[in-house]
Amino acid sequence: MKNILVCGYPSLDRIIKVDKELKVGETSLVTNKNSGNIYYGGCSVNISSILSRLGLISTPIIRVGDDFEKTKYKSFLLKHNVDLKGVKEIKGEKTSCSYLIELKNGDHITLFSPGAMSQDYFESYDESLFENAKVVIMTINSMKDNLEIIKLAKKYDLDIILGMKLDRSGFTDDVIRDVMNQTKIIFANKEEAKELKNLFGFNNIKEFFKFERLDSFVVTRGKKGSTIYTRKNTIKIDIVEGKKIVDTTGAGDAYLSGFIFGYLNNRCYETCGRYGSVLSSFIIEKMGCISNIPTYDKFHKRYLKLYGVEK
Repeated sequence: MKNILVCGYPSLDRIIKVDKELKVGETSLVTNKNSGNIYYGGCSVNISSILSRLGLISTPIIRVGDDFEKTKYKSFLLKHNVDLKGVKEIKGEKTSCSYLIELKNGDHITLFSPGAMSQDYFESYDESLFENAKVVIMTINSMKDNLEIIKLAKKYDLDIILGMKLDRSGFTDDVIRDVMNQTKIIFANKEEAKELKNLFGFNNIKEFFKFERLDSFVVTRGKKGSTIYTRKNTIKIDIVEGKKIVDTTGAGDAYLSGFIFGYLNNRCYETCGRYGSVLSSFIIEKMGCISNIPTYDKFHKRYLKLYGVEK
């Protein structure tokens, strides 16, 4: 069976909600009592866990510290059927962690400590994973990791699904230009999309289809939903509101995961976008990026209740 490879940082997350915008010299109050709790996350783990939970077994390519078992991170991934063949443990180091600061208006500031994912610990990947891969999902990562992913995707002629992030330490201009020739689908928020247009000197999203492999460019717009650009159409997708909004961290990765779940099951782009919105509606109902991953049955039931038909 072909692997779905997911590349990017794992993370042990602490979510901190504050009462106002952060300013130098001013004190902001932390408003959530669970700010010291650790939640499992990181783009690669978020996506792998959701896809695997829905039945598409995924393989994250990550480095973790020797706290991988102690923090119960490993058991969490196994519980969600994530394939751990791409996990490498770095002795004497900690698993990467994040402090996710959520402002009162819902915007986020991320503080990240790379730990075992530092490129100082980089070693060449196991090529057999790429040789047997169906697709590579590429998210935020170190420069050396990104270059390795692109090299192996080219070698084995693999499509890359790019979850674009505004991290210029890993996504330099040269890396972005290089990865575009392997990219099948791009996911970006409106600021990331703007930066990509500026980099290539494009005036609109449609110009990205000069890259022959590219099939779609998806722009997420927060509460305004998302827009899917294809070579022929532009499709607008509304958000799906959860039963309640507890925490919006991880909503973007959930949207990407739902979209890719539909794409790999040969759904039309409109259905893919709707899948993404439905998945996000579950994730925001609990604290943490992947604390509320639904079973396929729960996900499908909510989808059918909202839309009634799949195409």
